[in-house]
Amino acid sequence: MLAGLGVRIMVVLCVLLTASVALVAVLSLDKYRETLRRVVENRFGFVLQDVVRTTTLGLDLQLPLAEITSLQGALDRARAEHDDLRYVEIFDAEGRILFSTDPTTIGDALPDTWIYQNLGTEGGLWRRRDEGDLVVGQAVRSRFDQVAGGVVLAYSEEPIERSVAGMRRRLLEIAALVVPGFTVALTGVLWFLFQGSRRRLTALAGWLEGPPEAPVPAGLGGPVEKAAGGARQAFAALAEARAELRALGGERP
Repeated sequence: MLAGLGVRIMVVLCVLLTASVALVAVLSLDKYRETLRRVVENRFGFVLQDVVRTTTLGLDLQLPLAEITSLQGALDRARAEHDDLRYVEIFDAEGRILFSTDPTTIGDALPDTWIYQNLGTEGGLWRRRDEGDLVVGQAVRSRFDQVAGGVVLAYSEEPIERSVAGMRRRLLEIAALVVPGFTVALTGVLWFLFQGSRRRLTALAGWLEGPPEAPVPAGLGGPVEKAAGGARQAFAALAEARAELRALGGERP
């Protein structure tokens, strides 16, 4: 009985430990993903703003946006420096693409929702998702604070997910070491701490099941000894009642 109770206690503690480790791992992984996304977005936000500043300088020189030819070189350099960068495009106020890292898209028009979103920003970034890529954009304003166009940049989140997958494997490896190790350590600690209680409970069980003349085990304590004495009296009364019932009904084999 005592061994079964100890096993059940250990199973409950192991389940609680496993659930706690799993919860901490899930929360840590989610925090890691969000932090990594923020870092990557800040990095590409800096690239985007650098292109916006270059575009704004050209507009300040009274050059039409379509004639600032140096912008194509800036886009190509940004694309060459970042492997996970999908594309960078500069478009006019009507959404027509003027410069792009993908020459095949020059002259195309952006979706109307992108144009409206670009017009609605107050100088900050706007974000969208496009076929699994994260798209960030920023409006380009003239010296009269009119929207002359915008810059849009798209990057892949595949490197982020690969990094998260690597972190997930690392957390699983740590959990596979922590849970069994902590379980073994906890088993040893509980066995040492409850060794005296286990001996007293074993002695109490033997005394309760023993003959009436058996001496009271030492070290039970006053309340436990009184309760055990009451239990012995109840057991004796039950045994006497069984004997009387057998005498009245006849002895059965």
